[in-house]
Amino acid sequence: MKATPKFSDSGNWSFDFNCYHLDEDLVKKGWAFRLPTGSWAPNMGNGGKELLEKNALHFFSLVSKNSEGWAITVDDTIGDERYRQRRLFYCMARESKAICGESVLGYIEFIENKRNFNPTPYALRMLREIEFLEDAAPTSDPSKR
Repeated sequence: MKATPKFSDSGNWSFDFNCYHLDEDLVKKGWAFRLPTGSWAPNMGNGGKELLEKNALHFFSLVSKNSEGWAITVDDTIGDERYRQRRLFYCMARESKAICGESVLGYIEFIENKRNFNPTPYALRMLREIEFLEDAAPTSDPSKR
């Protein structure tokens, strides 16, 4: 599933949504992990601590109508500055299910130079609008599948 918001001057960006079981490693040990309290915290392994120290990683707690999760933006820190990008990683969880994904929000130089356009708040608002639907009851009638 892709959701592509339309913003003038921003270029195209989209969300990728992938379904996971809450116990899968990507959900449990990815960019964030669930604390015993039920809230989420950024994972400081796999370079997270260094990115945070460089102010290239930002963590956001997300709560929607019937799920909660996290989002993290990660800025490229190496390579030609003109081509460095800001990426968004996220997971929303409810009961035993999660949807996770990633998106490229744009070139950092463009985001910083176009002070009136930062796609991050728009992306976070869209993620906070996610609502999990109840599973449909199985049916034996093939025409209703």
